[in-house]
Amino acid sequence: MLRGWPVREVRQCGALPYRLDGRGRPELLLITARRGMRWLPPKGWPSWWRSDPGAAAQEAYEEAGVRGTVELRPCGSFLHRKHLTPQRLLICRIDLYLLKVDAMFDDRPERAERQRRWFTFEAAAAAVDNPSLRKLIEALDGRRFG
Repeated sequence: MLRGWPVREVRQCGALPYRLDGRGRPELLLITARRGMRWLPPKGWPSWWRSDPGAAAQEAYEEAGVRGTVELRPCGSFLHRKHLTPQRLLICRIDLYLLKVDAMFDDRPERAERQRRWFTFEAAAAAVDNPSLRKLIEALDGRRFG
């Protein structure tokens, strides 16, 4: 229980889309949550017919309109609170998979519901309000991307 709320912990898969800028420096793509202006990576529910990296790549397409090469092992995970109703809360552990973006599409399934923006690692860490996601982004800063 969290302050008298019924809490259930579940797992989700997410993608951390990245690209290299003109100088070869990595940038991360974040999207807004459906409700509000919180910046997050694309994420969603795992499925029985798709691997976790495949589910993460599908969420990246649906929510952010990107396709690319997804790594097969997660780069880390973070915890996220998902409010289903005012009385119902889920704690989600989101396993994140790096996705090197090969293509971006303006026409994407959740275009009307979400904004997307490219960030440097430093700016992405500052933009997210989730402390465990911020630590994960900071830990990835300086890693070799290619």
